[in-house]
Amino acid sequence: MLRARAIIILIYCILCSCELKIQSENLYSISTEKIEVRWAGDMDSDTNLSWSPNGDCLVTTREKLGTHIKKISLVDGSESTIFQYKGGCGYITLSPDGNKFAFSPWYTNQLFIASIIDSTARQLTSVGSSIYGIFWSPDSYVIGFNVYQDYAYQIWTITVNGDKLRQISPDDRRSYCGSEFYPDGQKILLTYNGNVWNIDIYSKQLTRLTYLSKVTLHPNIIDRDMSKLVYQCKFGSDSTLIYLYDLTSKNREKIISLNGRCIQQVLSPDKSQLAIDLVTSDGNVVYAISITDGKIEKIIENRRYPSFFPNGESILAAQIKYYSVIRVVSLTDSTIHDITDWDTKNGDTSPLWVDNGKSILFLRQGNLWKISYPEKTMVQLTKFKNKKIFNPEISTDGDKIFYDDGNDVYILNIQTGELVNLSVDINEPLSQPCVSPDCKFLLCCFFYGIKVFELENGKLNHKYDIIGDYKNPTWSVYNPDFGSHIAVENNDDIYVISPKDWIPELLISRAKGPCWSPDGTKIAYIQDRVVCISTIFKELE
Repeated sequence: MLRARAIIILIYCILCSCELKIQSENLYSISTEKIEVRWAGDMDSDTNLSWSPNGDCLVTTREKLGTHIKKISLVDGSESTIFQYKGGCGYITLSPDGNKFAFSPWYTNQLFIASIIDSTARQLTSVGSSIYGIFWSPDSYVIGFNVYQDYAYQIWTITVNGDKLRQISPDDRRSYCGSEFYPDGQKILLTYNGNVWNIDIYSKQLTRLTYLSKVTLHPNIIDRDMSKLVYQCKFGSDSTLIYLYDLTSKNREKIISLNGRCIQQVLSPDKSQLAIDLVTSDGNVVYAISITDGKIEKIIENRRYPSFFPNGESILAAQIKYYSVIRVVSLTDSTIHDITDWDTKNGDTSPLWVDNGKSILFLRQGNLWKISYPEKTMVQLTKFKNKKIFNPEISTDGDKIFYDDGNDVYILNIQTGELVNLSVDINEPLSQPCVSPDCKFLLCCFFYGIKVFELENGKLNHKYDIIGDYKNPTWSVYNPDFGSHIAVENNDDIYVISPKDWIPELLISRAKGPCWSPDGTKIAYIQDRVVCISTIFKELE
């Protein structure tokens, strides 16, 4: 498909070469030194940039990780958010009384406890390098957790008040992984050296329970006389077996074989089911598995770390995702301000400075919004329900917004609300409109590159085609010394085009997201996930 497209583009380019009258010449040079705006953070390669009219700030998008803790009904599938956390959470485990849960933020050694009643959270402790696996005592007062340090896992406990922090497992630099408390709260079930053991939390005496040849993980006791348990065996990175083991007869029975890697396994209150967080090629999926017959039921996709509520009719699970927020980066004092909320479900993108730097235009759920800066007062400009807006572009006078819907290009008058489809007579999809400073020309991306139109009385008159994988065009203001120019992307490089001859010239290699300065002499862009600024300092004769 790509080869065929390349051939078509080549033929198209040959046919159009006479019309375009291309004459190659190097028009520009950039300074050898670039400014790296490292305080802007680790940027995504598709980040949008927009330069403030006074030149002091950049507005951009920033992805942030957030966790929504949800209560999901096993009866009707309904769910509600009961807690939010700024960042990723791991090993989220509900207490037996159903009033609180414990978790460890991703990539930390911290243990937190959160209340479901008032949605508050507090840190209990920080131990070792990282925390793996969390489990509760039957009275919901003590939390057990596994700590990774010195290349081994150790079992620790702490009370919900944050006191009595204790290491339970032997300090012998061997790995012990706890999975649950015994019903009396006096012992902890654990895996060590590929088998299931228990340990007395006071005397720290270890007792071996199984003699198996396969490495076991996540054991759980399933009957009150503690004669049976379930556990996992993993084969490679994409296969998990779950077994039922009789501690009296030493017999084991396979319950189910799963394609995927199980992260968390918990028992239902009546000990008849397991809820698991299974990592598959399609993402994380929460399943319920019957211990008696191995019947498996998908509960929900894209949720993690399940725990049963005491009544067994609902589960606690986490939705972990990236949210895109709008932020302003100061080029004078290095400060950063998030303009929209980090936990929004809307994914704010495509920010543009408007109103002479007093407001920022952006997209939220396919519609245009405007937020004042720095007051942060928001207003929704469009309320489309059946179509979405992409790639908004503001005219130099600030009165008109150009955008596409994935197929056609539109112009919206901000004052009157008049909306005109500019490409109604164009028989091919157009996107990413880019308007000249005088609003006389409009660039649009199409399948083979960029089309150049004259814009006259709400009509597009086709003039030129610039063939190649060009995208994300942006047009500078008119500069008395340099004129106005277009910056575009092509295969992760930035090119500059003069409207005098429409010839793309390589400007910056390994860079994306070009954005012109207010005076048209500098370009901000993303290179190696860092915001950079380069100055175009002279035009070569």
